[in-house]
Amino acid sequence: MNVKTFFFAGGGTGGHIYPALAVAEKLKKLQPQSKIHFFVSSRSIDAQILGKTNFEYTQLPATGLSLRPKELIRFFTTFFKSYKIAKETIPMLKTP
Repeated sequence: MNVKTFFFAGGGTGGHIYPALAVAEKLKKLQPQSKIHFFVSSRSIDAQILGKTNFEYTQLPATGLSLRPKELIRFFTTFFKSYKIAKETIPMLKTP
């Protein structure tokens, strides 16, 4: 049996989480042996929503893109931190 791992990324609002959650639930019904993992923002709404499910998730420190100089620097700083976390996490979660 070939077990697949699916990753979802998004968050910060229910408008991003709920559609991804619906797709993840459908995938789990179609492929019960599959693994599903979410990468979400560190906003509390993501943990509140996903905490009520059986899906695992990793919070990332990402922030929104802005053209304001200070916010742009913050965006790139958190982007690279998030990238590093995801890069380290994905190999540990993938199935052999």
